[in-house]
Amino acid sequence: MSHRIEYLDFLRGIAIVFVVMGHFIQYNLTGTTATSCFNSIYSFHMGFFFFLSGCVAALSCSNNTWQRFPSFLKKKSIQLLLPFLVWGGVLSMKLGQLNFLEIPKRLFVILKDPYIDAPWFLFELFFIQIIYYICCTVSSGCKNRLGLNASLLLSVPVIVILLLIKHRLIGSGYSWVNPMYLCCFIWGHMVQTYSDIKINEKLNMLIIFIAALFFFCIVPFYDFKMEPAYYREAIKLTCSVLFSLVAYAIVKHYYSNIPAKVQGLYNYLGTHTIEIYLTHFCVISICLKCCLDTSMINSIPLLLALYVISIPFALLTIKISDIIKAIPFLSLLLYGKKSLW
Repeated sequence: MSHRIEYLDFLRGIAIVFVVMGHFIQYNLTGTTATSCFNSIYSFHMGFFFFLSGCVAALSCSNNTWQRFPSFLKKKSIQLLLPFLVWGGVLSMKLGQLNFLEIPKRLFVILKDPYIDAPWFLFELFFIQIIYYICCTVSSGCKNRLGLNASLLLSVPVIVILLLIKHRLIGSGYSWVNPMYLCCFIWGHMVQTYSDIKINEKLNMLIIFIAALFFFCIVPFYDFKMEPAYYREAIKLTCSVLFSLVAYAIVKHYYSNIPAKVQGLYNYLGTHTIEIYLTHFCVISICLKCCLDTSMINSIPLLLALYVISIPFALLTIKISDIIKAIPFLSLLLYGKKSLW
């Protein structure tokens, strides 16, 4: 895109703050209240991120052709795979887990299972964007948006079948596409695709109210460690869909009413989500680890306090990444950005 959609940047800013909050809890807090807050945030925050990625993708799919696929693959490999491998492989040595001789083994481990102490979001997004590109190319002959949406929906059972075949052949590992996040991505694409449909004020408020009501009713049932996994993923998908709908409907329809300073803050965060995502995790996991017990604190005050703390921390990580990106080689390796060359 040659221009940015401000309300989507605003939503991305909100999403990355929730990511920072989740990692603050994971690495620095203990107790029942922290567990409750952690489960609440993890029930939707990454699904919300993939939803927004789908919204952005819906605005830039017109030039997808088989001839352009090699250049697209190269671009996404630099933007997503390279930082994933560097942060998940080489930089994990900072945690005292590896020496240089073990780097190849570590890279194999994270390629087999990106969720093991690696920035898995980049890896997952890379393959989902490949799927999206293929669906756009296959459906390019369709004269309306229904054809692309049908192609995207068909990709979900195809991925599920491939994962089942993989599981029978080689067992666990190598699950590079989570169908739940693919569904969130498709949901974002569909919402953005049909966002031009006019909805009156009362209907919009009714949709927001019903979706929010169901969201708050379902969130308490989510547990990050619950089994079976398919039940956990189903709850997470439902929470992600509902929260995404509520946040999107509110921000898109009422963005102009948000104070300019608040717009500027979240838009700034939203344009630096990759830098925040990659940098903050390293800082939190290495430097903090306070392990404060929160059992005597109520969930809502704790969430509010974490939200307030997470915003300046996210801003700090942007400044740290700006210093790193001043060196073009590190900018490319760590953030997949070549703008400073």
